[in-house]
Amino acid sequence: MKATIRTARLLLRPLAWDDLDAFTALLHDPDVRRYLCDDMLLPPSTVEGFVAQSDGLDSKGLGYWVIEEPGRDPFAGIVGLTDPHDEFPLMKGGTEVLIALAPVAMGRGIGREALEGVCAEAQRLGIRRLVGGVDMPNRASHKLMTRAGFVAIGENEGPAWMNTIYERLLGDDQGAPDRLT
Repeated sequence: MKATIRTARLLLRPLAWDDLDAFTALLHDPDVRRYLCDDMLLPPSTVEGFVAQSDGLDSKGLGYWVIEEPGRDPFAGIVGLTDPHDEFPLMKGGTEVLIALAPVAMGRGIGREALEGVCAEAQRLGIRRLVGGVDMPNRASHKLMTRAGFVAIGENEGPAWMNTIYERLLGDDQGAPDRLT
C-alpha cells in the first residue's frame, strides 16, 4: 500500500478516484500539458487509466501521490513512482519518477520537496535506481531534476521531443520521510 508522506511543507497523499476532476484539470492546463502530454488534451478515459495504474501499483508501494500544501493548496500537483516506459531503453532496470505541478505552485520549491519525499520513500521501499525523462525544451524540469540530485545519462527520442534521461542512485545515507500510514 502506498504510504502518505509528509515533508517540511507538503503532504503527499495517494491519488484517489475522488481526485479525478482535479487531476484532469491539471493535465489539461496548457502549461502542464505542453510537455507532459505532448500538448494533447487527454480524453477522460486516459486520465482514468492513470488513476487505475496508480491503484494497480499500490501493492508495490508505487503509484501517484497528490501534492498538497496544507493551508494553501489542496492540489498543487502530482508526483509518482511507476514502472518505466518501454520506449526509453536507458530507463530499463529503474523506477520512473514523474511530476506535474499546477502553474500556481511553480517556482516555490514545491517540486523539489515533493521529489525528495518520493525519493526517500523509494529508498525505504528498497529501490536503488530512479529514472526520469524530460523533454529537451522543458528548461524548468531540467533544473528541477538537477536540483533534486538527478544526473543526465543520455537521450532518447520521445513522441514529440528528444528527451534527456536522468538517473538518481539511492544509497543508505538518504533520509526517510515521515510516514503517516
